[in-house]
Amino acid sequence: MPKENVKLDLKEVNDMLVASLRFQGQHNEIAKHLDRLYKKVRSYINGKPLTLYHGGNAKDGYQMEVCFPVSQPVETEQIKSRTLEGGWMICTAHAGPYGSPGEEGSLSKSWENFYARIREQGIGLAEGPPREVYLKSRLEHGEDTEKYVTELQEYLLLPRWLARMARGLDHLAGEDIRRQVMAGSKQLTALSRPAENVRWVKGAMERLTAAVNEETQKEIMAGCAHIFPEARIQELRAQYQRLGDIDKLLELMGQDRSVGEHSFYSAPRRQGNIIYTTKIPFNPKGYEEAESEVVKRYHYCHCPLVKEAILEGEKISATFCYCGSGWFKRLWQGILEKPVKVEMLQSVLQGDDCCTFAIHLPRK
Repeated sequence: MPKENVKLDLKEVNDMLVASLRFQGQHNEIAKHLDRLYKKVRSYINGKPLTLYHGGNAKDGYQMEVCFPVSQPVETEQIKSRTLEGGWMICTAHAGPYGSPGEEGSLSKSWENFYARIREQGIGLAEGPPREVYLKSRLEHGEDTEKYVTELQEYLLLPRWLARMARGLDHLAGEDIRRQVMAGSKQLTALSRPAENVRWVKGAMERLTAAVNEETQKEIMAGCAHIFPEARIQELRAQYQRLGDIDKLLELMGQDRSVGEHSFYSAPRRQGNIIYTTKIPFNPKGYEEAESEVVKRYHYCHCPLVKEAILEGEKISATFCYCGSGWFKRLWQGILEKPVKVEMLQSVLQGDDCCTFAIHLPRK
């Protein structure tokens, strides 16, 4: 199905108790792991099976988690139970066989077209593993793959981002200022036009600047950031404790290639007591092919809420970009288990050609 024919739906999904089994492998291994899980939890199944994707690549294998909603926890050496967070999702459906990766009409092609449509609409996605929910599968239709229906789901950014900003305002500035700054936010939806989001964010930043001091502004915005994956933080903390040396850890982070040819960690580098990190372009292909500096900056920007402002020449307070600082703050405080200060040095939203942050390490 071409991206132009992809139908996008909004859905609010409830939290659910799931029993799950994690593995690293390829997509064609999902069925056998679901079968293993089904045999152990069949008496407690309370919904449709699903797969969560936690990262990885075709060469080394993908980190996947097959799940069944259950009526009570099920625990074995390999099967774990937990509450899977719900929220607002953007969804589309794939009908028919799963096919082979890259094959026209395959499930992987549906994912590709789903993401292309999301980008085209300027819809922001939140952190959280993408989901495949098997609405009609082998459980109902055996090997009659033409009857299979799979729903593709991604968490939406805007509802989560607004909720985080509201919580930060309540905590750091109080209820009255929260009402003042968040005025008009209820009119925004996940499918609001990018220009509407830009207008609201610009006004909110102006109201925030007038209401609280600069340090409080930065702290509130840092709390709006995407949540850095906890599994990666735990892994890096363990590596740091094993290596006992910050520079060796930075070298290891720079070698990571889990985002195409780039490091997931933006290849951080240290000078004295400061670690500098420069984001890679959000859309590397668009960035390389851009014919103007403005379009380059647009394709570089990671924030779907405001990147339209770059094309429109709209100025938004630099305070907004401290949202991005929260991503690095969570990472480094998790590794070091000590507070760190994160400073924004460059931002494409402010006319720079990249986004650079400085992480100030504890003196010891």
